[in-house]
Amino acid sequence: MTELANRRWTEAINRLRAVVRRRGVPEADVDDVVQSALEKALRKLDTLQQPDRFDAWTNQIAANAALDEVRKTAREPVQTELDADTMSLATTEEAHAILSFADCVHPMLNRLPRRDAELLRLRDLEGRTFASLVTDYGLSVPGLKSRVQRARRQLAKEFEACCAVLRDRTQTVEAPDQCNNECCKDSD
Repeated sequence: MTELANRRWTEAINRLRAVVRRRGVPEADVDDVVQSALEKALRKLDTLQQPDRFDAWTNQIAANAALDEVRKTAREPVQTELDADTMSLATTEEAHAILSFADCVHPMLNRLPRRDAELLRLRDLEGRTFASLVTDYGLSVPGLKSRVQRARRQLAKEFEACCAVLRDRTQTVEAPDQCNNECCKDSD
Protein backbone atom coordinates (compact mmCIF):
# COMPACT_ATOMS: atom_id res chain seq x y z
CA MET A 1 0.00 0.00 0.00
CA THR A 2 1.31 3.44 -0.82
CA GLU A 3 1.94 6.05 1.83
CA LEU A 4 -0.98 8.14 0.55
CA ALA A 5 -3.33 5.16 0.67
CA ASN A 6 -2.12 4.31 4.18
CA ARG A 7 -2.75 7.87 5.36
CA ARG A 8 -6.25 7.97 3.82
CA TRP A 9 -7.12 4.60 5.33
CA THR A 10 -5.92 5.77 8.77
CA GLU A 11 -7.92 9.00 8.45
CA ALA A 12 -11.05 7.05 7.49
CA ILE A 13 -10.67 4.65 10.44
CA ASN A 14 -10.12 7.55 12.86
CA ARG A 15 -13.18 9.35 11.45
CA LEU A 16 -15.32 6.24 11.97
CA ARG A 17 -13.93 5.74 15.48
CA ALA A 18 -14.97 9.30 16.31
CA VAL A 19 -18.48 8.66 14.95
CA VAL A 20 -18.79 5.51 17.07
CA ARG A 21 -17.44 7.18 20.23
CA ARG A 22 -19.93 10.05 19.89
CA ARG A 23 -22.75 7.49 19.99
CA GLY A 24 -21.68 6.32 23.46
CA VAL A 25 -19.93 3.05 22.67
CA PRO A 26 -17.41 2.11 25.39
CA GLU A 27 -13.79 2.58 24.31
CA ALA A 28 -13.10 -1.15 24.60
CA ASP A 29 -15.75 -1.86 21.93
CA VAL A 30 -15.03 0.98 19.48
CA ASP A 31 -12.71 -0.96 17.16
CA ASP A 32 -15.09 -3.95 17.04
CA VAL A 33 -18.00 -1.70 16.05
CA VAL A 34 -15.87 0.07 13.40
CA GLN A 35 -14.82 -3.30 11.99
CA SER A 36 -18.42 -4.45 11.87
CA ALA A 37 -19.43 -1.22 10.10
CA LEU A 38 -16.64 -1.58 7.54
CA GLU A 39 -17.62 -5.18 6.83
CA LYS A 40 -21.21 -4.09 6.26
CA ALA A 41 -20.08 -1.22 4.02
CA LEU A 42 -18.00 -3.62 1.91
CA ARG A 43 -20.95 -6.02 1.56
CA LYS A 44 -23.23 -3.16 0.47
CA LEU A 45 -20.72 -1.21 -1.62
CA ASP A 46 -22.69 -1.94 -4.79
CA THR A 47 -25.66 -0.02 -3.32
CA LEU A 48 -23.69 3.24 -3.06
CA GLN A 49 -25.23 5.47 -5.71
CA GLN A 50 -23.15 8.61 -5.16
CA PRO A 51 -19.45 7.77 -4.79
CA ASP A 52 -18.70 11.37 -3.80
CA ARG A 53 -20.85 10.74 -0.67
CA PHE A 54 -18.76 7.75 0.45
CA ASP A 55 -17.66 9.40 3.73
CA ALA A 56 -21.20 10.36 4.71
CA TRP A 57 -22.43 6.91 3.72
CA THR A 58 -19.82 5.09 5.83
CA ASN A 59 -20.40 7.54 8.72
CA GLN A 60 -24.09 6.61 8.70
CA ILE A 61 -23.31 2.89 8.64
CA ALA A 62 -20.90 3.35 11.57
CA ALA A 63 -23.45 5.46 13.48
CA ASN A 64 -26.11 2.77 12.99
CA ALA A 65 -23.69 0.03 14.10
CA ALA A 66 -22.82 2.09 17.20
CA LEU A 67 -26.48 2.61 18.08
CA ASP A 68 -27.09 -1.12 17.65
CA GLU A 69 -24.21 -1.83 20.06
CA VAL A 70 -25.50 0.67 22.61
CA ARG A 71 -29.00 -0.80 22.40
CA LYS A 72 -27.63 -4.34 22.72
CA THR A 73 -25.68 -3.51 25.88
CA ALA A 74 -28.67 -1.60 27.28
CA ARG A 75 -30.77 -4.78 26.96
CA GLU A 76 -28.23 -6.89 28.86
CA PRO A 77 -29.35 -7.48 32.45
CA VAL A 78 -27.54 -5.47 35.11
CA GLN A 79 -25.21 -7.56 37.25
CA THR A 80 -25.89 -6.78 40.90
CA GLU A 81 -23.78 -9.59 42.33
CA LEU A 82 -20.08 -9.39 41.61
CA ASP A 83 -17.95 -12.42 40.89
CA ALA A 84 -14.41 -13.02 42.14
CA ASP A 85 -12.84 -12.03 38.79
CA THR A 86 -14.55 -8.64 38.81
CA MET A 87 -13.61 -8.00 42.40
CA SER A 88 -9.99 -9.05 41.89
CA LEU A 89 -9.61 -6.34 39.25
CA ALA A 90 -10.74 -3.61 41.62
CA THR A 91 -8.78 -2.02 44.41
CA THR A 92 -10.24 -2.33 47.90
CA GLU A 93 -11.75 1.17 47.66
CA GLU A 94 -13.18 0.50 44.20
CA ALA A 95 -14.63 -2.82 45.36
CA HIS A 96 -16.30 -1.14 48.32
CA ALA A 97 -17.80 1.55 46.07
CA ILE A 98 -19.06 -1.02 43.56
CA LEU A 99 -20.61 -3.20 46.26
CA SER A 100 -22.14 -0.17 47.94
CA PHE A 101 -23.73 0.89 44.66
CA ALA A 102 -25.05 -2.62 43.94
CA ASP A 103 -26.54 -2.87 47.42
CA CYS A 104 -28.48 0.37 46.84
CA VAL A 105 -30.21 -0.58 43.57
CA HIS A 106 -33.17 -2.49 44.99
CA PRO A 107 -33.83 -0.19 47.98
CA MET A 108 -33.71 2.83 45.66
CA LEU A 109 -36.13 1.16 43.25
CA ASN A 110 -38.49 0.63 46.20
CA ARG A 111 -38.63 4.41 46.70
CA LEU A 112 -40.19 4.88 43.26
CA PRO A 113 -43.91 4.54 42.54
CA ARG A 114 -44.69 0.81 42.39
CA ARG A 115 -45.44 0.67 38.64
CA ASP A 116 -42.30 2.61 37.76
CA ALA A 117 -40.12 0.39 39.95
CA GLU A 118 -41.71 -2.71 38.43
CA LEU A 119 -41.12 -1.38 34.91
CA LEU A 120 -37.44 -0.67 35.61
CA ARG A 121 -36.98 -4.11 37.16
CA LEU A 122 -38.52 -5.80 34.13
CA ARG A 123 -36.76 -3.65 31.54
CA ASP A 124 -33.34 -2.93 33.06
CA LEU A 125 -32.71 -5.80 35.44
CA GLU A 126 -34.49 -8.65 33.66
CA GLY A 127 -33.85 -7.39 30.13
CA ARG A 128 -37.45 -7.55 28.86
CA THR A 129 -38.07 -5.80 25.54
CA PHE A 130 -40.42 -2.86 25.19
CA ALA A 131 -42.55 -4.91 22.79
CA SER A 132 -43.04 -7.62 25.44
CA LEU A 133 -44.17 -5.00 27.98
CA VAL A 134 -46.80 -3.32 25.78
CA THR A 135 -49.67 -5.56 26.84
CA ASP A 136 -48.64 -5.52 30.53
CA TYR A 137 -48.79 -1.72 30.69
CA GLY A 138 -51.38 -0.86 28.05
CA LEU A 139 -49.06 1.72 26.49
CA SER A 140 -47.44 2.04 23.08
CA VAL A 141 -43.71 1.36 22.71
CA PRO A 142 -42.94 5.12 22.56
CA GLY A 143 -45.10 5.64 25.64
CA LEU A 144 -43.22 2.90 27.50
CA LYS A 145 -39.87 4.37 26.47
CA SER A 146 -40.94 7.74 27.80
CA ARG A 147 -42.08 6.21 31.07
CA VAL A 148 -38.80 4.27 31.46
CA GLN A 149 -36.77 7.43 30.86
CA ARG A 150 -38.84 9.34 33.41
CA ALA A 151 -38.44 6.51 35.95
CA ARG A 152 -34.68 6.38 35.34
CA ARG A 153 -34.41 10.12 35.95
CA GLN A 154 -36.33 9.72 39.20
CA LEU A 155 -34.10 6.80 40.22
CA ALA A 156 -31.02 8.93 39.50
CA LYS A 157 -32.44 11.68 41.74
CA GLU A 158 -32.93 9.15 44.52
CA PHE A 159 -29.31 8.00 44.19
CA GLU A 160 -28.00 11.55 44.15
CA ALA A 161 -30.01 12.44 47.24
CA CYS A 162 -28.53 9.48 49.10
CA CYS A 163 -25.05 8.97 47.65
CA ALA A 164 -22.28 11.26 46.45
CA VAL A 165 -21.98 9.77 42.96
CA LEU A 166 -19.00 9.77 40.61
CA ARG A 167 -19.71 10.41 36.95
CA ASP A 168 -17.56 9.66 33.92
CA ARG A 169 -16.90 12.16 31.12
CA THR A 170 -20.32 11.44 29.57
CA GLN A 171 -22.04 12.12 32.92
CA THR A 172 -22.90 8.42 33.33
CA VAL A 173 -22.89 7.33 36.96
CA GLU A 174 -19.90 5.10 37.65
CA ALA A 175 -20.27 4.38 41.37
CA PRO A 176 -20.99 6.22 44.55
CA ASP A 177 -18.04 8.13 45.93
CA GLN A 178 -19.52 7.97 49.40
CA CYS A 179 -22.76 6.33 50.23
CA ASN A 180 -24.87 6.82 53.31
CA ASN A 181 -25.86 3.20 53.75
CA GLU A 182 -28.75 4.21 56.01
CA CYS A 183 -30.62 5.70 53.07
CA CYS A 184 -29.91 2.61 50.97
CA LYS A 185 -31.79 0.34 53.34
CA ASP A 186 -35.25 -0.83 52.41
CA SER A 187 -37.91 1.31 54.01
CA ASP A 188 -40.34 -1.61 54.36
